[in-house]
Amino acid sequence: MQRARWLNQIMPERQKSAVEEHTQIISALLGKDLDQSICAIRQHLTNSEHAFETVYHSGHMRQISKMLSSAFAEQSPQA
Repeated sequence: MQRARWLNQIMPERQKSAVEEHTQIISALLGKDLDQSICAIRQHLTNSEHAFETVYHSGHMRQISKMLSSAFAEQSPQA
């Protein structure tokens, strides 16, 4: 999940909708509504995919690469 959060730094507006999507997923799961759970998860993944494609095609890949490298370095065990 941490690896996907970089998208929120590039597209801050995506964070609000992602939180709403997660809330819908949790609500459906807690309500034991399998069909709604599946629908909410699929919608979240589709929206995340579209956001990633938007960023990918926007020319921000150098910025993304630096952010990801930094995030991975922070997670790596220190020698």
